[in-house]
Amino acid sequence: LYSGSRLAGALKQLLKTRTRKSATLSEWATRFSQWLSLFGWPGKGMESEEYQAVTVWMECLDNLQLLDDGSNVSANEALGVLRRLARDQVFQVESPRTPIQIMGRLESHAIPFDWLWLAGLDSEQWPAAGSPTPFLPMAQQKLAGVPDASAAARLALAELEFRQWSSQAPLLIVSHALNRDGKALDAARLPDITASSQNSTLAANRLDSLQSLNRHENPAVQICHGMPLESVADTHGPALPAGSDVRGGARLFENQALCPFRAFALHRLLIRPLEEAGLGLDPRQHGTLLHHVLELFWRSIKTQDAMLALTPEELDNTVLSVIDEAISENKVPDALADLERTRLGNLILEWLQQCEMRRPPFEVVSLEERQELEHGGINMNVMLDRIDRVDDRLVVIDYKTGTSNKVNTWADTRIVNPQLPLYVLTNDEIKGVSFAQVARNQCGFKGVASDDALIPKVKTTVQKSRSGQATDVELDSWEAWRTHWKSSLDAVAKEVREGLASVTPMDSACTYCELKPLCRVDESAVTDAGEPV
Repeated sequence: LYSGSRLAGALKQLLKTRTRKSATLSEWATRFSQWLSLFGWPGKGMESEEYQAVTVWMECLDNLQLLDDGSNVSANEALGVLRRLARDQVFQVESPRTPIQIMGRLESHAIPFDWLWLAGLDSEQWPAAGSPTPFLPMAQQKLAGVPDASAAARLALAELEFRQWSSQAPLLIVSHALNRDGKALDAARLPDITASSQNSTLAANRLDSLQSLNRHENPAVQICHGMPLESVADTHGPALPAGSDVRGGARLFENQALCPFRAFALHRLLIRPLEEAGLGLDPRQHGTLLHHVLELFWRSIKTQDAMLALTPEELDNTVLSVIDEAISENKVPDALADLERTRLGNLILEWLQQCEMRRPPFEVVSLEERQELEHGGINMNVMLDRIDRVDDRLVVIDYKTGTSNKVNTWADTRIVNPQLPLYVLTNDEIKGVSFAQVARNQCGFKGVASDDALIPKVKTTVQKSRSGQATDVELDSWEAWRTHWKSSLDAVAKEVREGLASVTPMDSACTYCELKPLCRVDESAVTDAGEPV
C-alpha cells in the first residue's frame, strides 16, 4: 500500500485503537462503529434501500449493547454475537405502494380494497380441501371442532369467508379456470349473501357462467350439487396368478383369515411398523432363545429313551450346556446372561419332566426345518419347530411360550393359526399336530391327533370355537379334520389370489393390530348429522 493512500491511513488508525484484547459488549459495539467510520462507511448520498440496510445494522449494534452484562469478552466472541444478531434480524426492503396487489386467500382477509378479484374459485379448490391429522381418529377431531376434519365446518368457514370478501370491496369479481391438466373444471357454488350484505353493493361478475344458487339448500345438499362425488368400492387389489410367491409364509393365511386388509397391507404392500426399544429381551427374543435351546437339546439327545437314560445330574448338565451355547450364539448381553440362564434352566427342566418324559416313546426326526409349501396356488415357506416319529406315525410340534394358544379355532371356517394344518395336508403320514406350550406352571400339549393316546391329553375331538363361525362339519375323525382344513384353507387361498383386501376384521383382529391408523377401522362410518367420513 502507498503510505499516503487513504486505506493505509485508515489501517494505521485501526491498529492504534486495538490496544485492549477484551472489553464489554457495549465497548465493542462502539469500537465496531468507529472502525467502520475509519473506512468511510456508510458514506454519503445513500439511496432508500441502502439507508434501510444501515438503519437495521445500527439496530443490531444497539441490541449488542443491550446484551452487555458487564463482563469482558474477546473481539472474536463479540463479533460472533454480532453475527448471530444480524442473522436473526428480520429485514425486508420496504417497497412503494402499488395499485395492484396479488396475495393468497388467507392474506386477503380483513383488508379493504377498491376492487377485489377472486381467481381460481372452482369446485376442486373452494371450499378448501381439509387436511386432518392422520394420527387422531376422525370422529374425535370432529367432536373437538377441528375445521379440517368436517366437510360441514369447511363449508361454513367458506361461506363466512365469502361474506367477508363481499364486505371488503364495492366491486367483487369471481372467476375460475376452465380446465386444469386437461380436466374440465366446474364453478364453485357461491353462498347467498344478499341477506347479510344489504348495505354493500356487490357486482359478482364472472368470466364464465356460474351456476345459479338455490337459497333453500342445506350445506350437505350444496356439497353434493357443487362437487361431484364418485364412490369406489376399493375392496380388491391386483389378483395373483397361480403359483405366485408371497412373503410371510403361513402368517399370510393367518392374517387373511383375521382381516383381508391386514394381509394385503403386510404381505402385498410390505408395510412394517417401527420397532420400539425396551429394557431387556422382548418376547420375540425370549421365544427365539427358547427354540434354540430345545433345538440344541434334541439334536444331542434325539430320542426319549436317551433322555430317560440320563441321571438327574446328567440331565441338568446337558440342559445348562445347551443353554450356555444358545446364549452365546444369540449374543445375549452379559448383564442378562445369568438371569436368562436361571430362567431357561428352570423352564426347560419343568417342560422335560412334566411333558416329554410322560409321552409314548418317540424319536425326533426333524428340527427347525424350513419347508416350501403350495396351497391353493400360493407358494410359501414355513418353519417347522419339530417332527417326531411315534411308532410308524409322525407328529408335528410347534413350540409356544405364551398361554393363549387355542386349537378349537382350527374348527372355524376361517382358521387364524393355520401353519400346522397347512403342513398336515402335505404329508399323509402325519397323524397328529400339537402346540407345545412351554410356560412356567402351565406346560402341556394342545392339539389334535388321530389317536387319543398319541400325544398326552390330545384328542381327536375338541371343543368348538366360540367365535361364532364354527364349521357345520362333524369333526370326529382325523380324516374329517383334514377335509375341513383343506376346504377352509382353499377358501382363504382363493381370497389371497383374488386380491381381496376389504376392511372386514374378525372380533379379535384389531386388539393388537398396528394398522388401525391406515385402515381407520375405529372411525364411525357416519356422523350424527349424516355426513360421510
